[in-house]
Amino acid sequence: MPNRKTAKIAIRNLKCFGIIAREIAEEYPEYENYLIDEGVLHIKEYVPPTINDIDKVLEKLKFNYATKKYKYETYRDKELIDQKLLAKMAGVTRQTVARWEQMGFIYRSDVGLSRDRYFQIKEVISQLEKLKE
Repeated sequence: MPNRKTAKIAIRNLKCFGIIAREIAEEYPEYENYLIDEGVLHIKEYVPPTINDIDKVLEKLKFNYATKKYKYETYRDKELIDQKLLAKMAGVTRQTVARWEQMGFIYRSDVGLSRDRYFQIKEVISQLEKLKE
């Protein structure tokens, strides 16, 4: 992940400084006789999350899918895999796949066996290629 830019703003220069000072006085009576000497607000640049080495992940996933290195179940002519197998095929940890799913990079299919939801290999490849763009 790239380094984020950080900016510092002295709160004394903000229009809301009076509101902040009053709120501190009301919420923290133990600081009643204190003066605000300096207050700093740190602002960090937002860097959208990405997948590191997405080309490498796609390459491994496509290679393992094309060579049928791993065995997986098929249901109605769709190849279904779970998080663990997807992680093996992509060369990452299961936790990484879970994080990708949580961030919305990939999602499971509604097709599955015994009410479990699985990933469809072709869909995952397509989702990662869209993310690459």
